[in-house]
Amino acid sequence: MVSKKLLAPLCLLTLLVVPIIININEGSSESEADYIIIDGQRVHVYPPELIAQPLTSPNQTLAESLTVNPTATLVGSPEDATIQINILLAFDEEYLAYYYYTPNNGILNGVLYAELQLKRASYWFEKVFDVGLVVVGITTWHCDSPPSAVQRLSEARKEIGYYRGMTWRGQDGVYHIVEALVVYTTELDTTPWGGFIAGWAENETSSFILRPVNYWSDDNIPEHEMSHLMNAEDGWESVHYWCYQSKCIMSMKLKTITTWEEDGVIWEVNNKVPHAGLYNEWCEDWCYPTINIWKWRYFGNESPLPPPCVGGC
Repeated sequence: MVSKKLLAPLCLLTLLVVPIIININEGSSESEADYIIIDGQRVHVYPPELIAQPLTSPNQTLAESLTVNPTATLVGSPEDATIQINILLAFDEEYLAYYYYTPNNGILNGVLYAELQLKRASYWFEKVFDVGLVVVGITTWHCDSPPSAVQRLSEARKEIGYYRGMTWRGQDGVYHIVEALVVYTTELDTTPWGGFIAGWAENETSSFILRPVNYWSDDNIPEHEMSHLMNAEDGWESVHYWCYQSKCIMSMKLKTITTWEEDGVIWEVNNKVPHAGLYNEWCEDWCYPTINIWKWRYFGNESPLPPPCVGGC
């Protein structure tokens, strides 16, 4: 098990039982906080730019011209892993209205950015558990619900018609069995103390919802939520204490961070960040053995066959 990093420059990350929660410092302006330091220069992180018109219904063919499989410092070959988790990605129109900064690939649209972060998350699952996260489909959903993680995840599932084991025709024309749904949006619940939830997972439906936080932490969030889908639980001081004390992706223990290095870039943080946002490890007393057992729920569900014909085909 190896180590790495997480979370947004303006954020205090505190995780509830399933969600990741981030507190934003009040009064911070973009010029003060939404940047990273490269060669001593400030580089702004999220330059907003409209890249797609709002969409009112799911669209399987969205971004066929955009998915160019970006590279990253940490990438693997998820298709070579013993266990492959077939993922359907779903984006709402607000998420697609922004570009996102990466140090090695420049400014990416939301589709490429999400694919890149899942590749980075998959690297660690492959390295530690021989599990690969494979994107087999991309769609969109129209967000009408308030920024509740539970409501938005439910809304996306219903609109897409998702259920674990559904069949999806990929961009390669091949039909795949979908084993997990990963939903992206830009806004989730605000906590009473002014923070926001960055991720929420539902083990029963094998699905989770995310919002982008910052490049240096954005692969930790799908790692954390995917771990929930394999029965790992959050480590608090009062629950799973040894997980809490360790450098585990599930630990809620806070650590004060001034700067953090990720992919050769020094990121200014100046905040408290949970271990879950800083390290790519799973504690040996709880999370590692749990995932090693429950990862097998995702073994052997691929199928080359098309779905049965429903309605007029």
